[in-house]
Amino acid sequence: MRAWPFLLLGVFVVGCQAAPKEDRIGSAAEFTEVMTKARDLTVERLVSFESGIALTDDDRMALDEALPLTDRMIRFDPSALGPRALRGKILVALDRPQDARTAFENALKFGTVEKDQAAQALRAEIHLDLSRLAMTRQDYSEVIRLAQAGTALFPDPRLKVVEARAHVQRKEFDEARALLKAALEQEPQVPEPASNLNFKD
Repeated sequence: MRAWPFLLLGVFVVGCQAAPKEDRIGSAAEFTEVMTKARDLTVERLVSFESGIALTDDDRMALDEALPLTDRMIRFDPSALGPRALRGKILVALDRPQDARTAFENALKFGTVEKDQAAQALRAEIHLDLSRLAMTRQDYSEVIRLAQAGTALFPDPRLKVVEARAHVQRKEFDEARALLKAALEQEPQVPEPASNLNFKD
């Protein structure tokens, strides 16, 4: 199986490398310390959460501790995409969907638009996160729009599965089957629930 969680690790790289040395954090070295602490508090917990494992009380405490660290990193470099994306993921895990949506939308609005593959993959991941939130609101048109926009940035098969789910809800089964087929051809073990789509009327 492809190691999709590596994109979470990319959160701590994309957009942070050119951060200015003068900011409220104080120095680039201090920024690196904050970034490392945020990584240690969040990465394993978020990967587990996105794999369907429930958070423990200790996990929630760690994510609560990490949340203000993202604020500090964003103040240090408001254009950095990674800290904004991380903030959104933490808020999703803490069951704060509206705040998470705002964080992800701000990441796309204010984050530096870089053309390298890592940055494009992270922007696609943000579209994936937003599309999942739209699914919980049953806004299927928005799911499809976000998934297609993300796919245009980076070919993450999970976006195709989420889009397929939206088409199923709209009884557009041919479109859903085509998307699911394409996703599984790209990644046979795509880490997004794909086997239990209900194609029945």
